[in-house]
Amino acid sequence: MGGDMLPSGSFSQGLIDHLMRYYDGRFENNVTLIVTLFNQLQRYAAVRKAARASTTHAKTLQKLGQLASGVEFRKSLLAAKNNPDSPAAKLLNASLLRILSVIGGTIPFSPFERAETRPKLAAMRFRFGLPQFWVTVAPPEQDDITLHRIMLLRQLNAWNDEE
Repeated sequence: MGGDMLPSGSFSQGLIDHLMRYYDGRFENNVTLIVTLFNQLQRYAAVRKAARASTTHAKTLQKLGQLASGVEFRKSLLAAKNNPDSPAAKLLNASLLRILSVIGGTIPFSPFERAETRPKLAAMRFRFGLPQFWVTVAPPEQDDITLHRIMLLRQLNAWNDEE
């Protein structure tokens, strides 16, 4: 219900694939474009999650609204900032994280997603045991010409210069 109306990004996935496969590599080498696309990915994921959470977790979000509009909330935030190890600060942090995790759980590379993944990794380790070996399909970095080029571009501060 209404899922088709939620934004999915500033560019369609087909357009992004087309730009990244462009013949001369001008889009895939443009750091500003890559960072902007990643930023949009995170923002639109947050918008979609917030829109869905507003219908499924209305009481939790109402609790957040009441908490944020309270007179003492700003004072307690400042007190927690000044003394982060106090029991009141830890309690405030725990209550806010519990509420905010409703929205932040599936946003790519967010702290909530990392925290959500840790128990899954622990369960896999418990079920399958400690890994005995590690397999990677990545080629050795010292032989990759592209990485050497990136290193030189970074050293010369010439990321988006025309060649």
